[in-house]
Amino acid sequence: MDELLIVYHLENAQQFWAELEDILTRGEQTVEAAKTCLDEYIGFLSTFQDEYLETESDLAICCFKLFDSRMYANNSEILLERIIDRAALRDNLKELWVTYHMLLFAGGIYGNWKETKFKRSLYNYYLKYVVFKNYRPVIFTRDEHDETYNYSIIKLTLSFNEQFMLANMPHANEDDGVCDHHDHEITTNTVINVLAARIGTSKTFGENVIFMLNRCVEPHVQMLTLKLLYQIFITPATYEYFYTNDLMVLVDVIIRELYNLPEESEALRQTYLRVLYPLLKNTQLFRLRYKQHQIYSLLIDLIGTTESNYIKISSTTTQRLAQRCLQVEYLSGIVAMSTLSQSSSPMDTANLTDKIIENNNNVNSSRSATGNEGAVAAGVVNRGVIVGGA
Repeated sequence: MDELLIVYHLENAQQFWAELEDILTRGEQTVEAAKTCLDEYIGFLSTFQDEYLETESDLAICCFKLFDSRMYANNSEILLERIIDRAALRDNLKELWVTYHMLLFAGGIYGNWKETKFKRSLYNYYLKYVVFKNYRPVIFTRDEHDETYNYSIIKLTLSFNEQFMLANMPHANEDDGVCDHHDHEITTNTVINVLAARIGTSKTFGENVIFMLNRCVEPHVQMLTLKLLYQIFITPATYEYFYTNDLMVLVDVIIRELYNLPEESEALRQTYLRVLYPLLKNTQLFRLRYKQHQIYSLLIDLIGTTESNYIKISSTTTQRLAQRCLQVEYLSGIVAMSTLSQSSSPMDTANLTDKIIENNNNVNSSRSATGNEGAVAAGVVNRGVIVGGA
């Protein structure tokens, strides 16, 4: 895999896009030409990304051009393996930004990787290698101004986790997400194993995940993030992966989203409820009963036993999932307070936000004294507005 040997002198974006098309066309001739042109394509994007790829959407277009090309269609297995090799062996951040996006789209947009000719052993090798390799950058670059690289890694990791979940869910029940494995071979979730192995060293990856969920407006990314959180909260080895302070932020985000999500986002609302259940049941947050009454009132509104002006429920599955959350010991002993959900806006949380920020400051001060890393303070009042920053 030679570096880009051709020297380009581009004058405008039109020449940039024309050259991309030319590279893909030249790669149609032979297998060797395809491999050479793939390297050239990646090198070309890495070299000119600052000038002509202003947004992730621009890079997405480049990824689609590659995957929709005749060059890739004729040599998909070989070229995918080559992209993986570059991602695993190269350290240049600009190139990694390109190759990780290619893999993200290959896995997330073009379906389940395990259903392609993509070799299972190579898939597992890459997952183990890339997650372990890139865990340290996500930890130690958390304070950098440009976090594009970090979040690209996180999104790729979220995509990996989803693939493991799909591999282990051959017969998923739509109502409760319970899978009937029977004789199906269980695939080890390498992402969860890596997080469990690092649980006592640093939790910055977890902080970044919750921070990203807090400000994310893309339903697809929200869903991927929630799937990872669900896996963490149902796995005993990672029950207490997150700092308590970060779990409090997560509760705030869940409350906000369950109230704010539109009717057409019922599947996303149900996924938030599926995450809320093990969060309240299995994590150390159980000992604090944080926002116990607010959670209770929210669930009552979701079930539909009150005349809430904020939530319109059309799904019995949502009601059943909310009812299940009500049964956890976290909410035991609460007397129904119907006036709470009727007289107070669920988004009128200024005083509650002050408390979470105060808690963040206290915990962060404590961590500074003990040498622990601080958590992301991300209390939220309205969708997309971050009150407390990292």
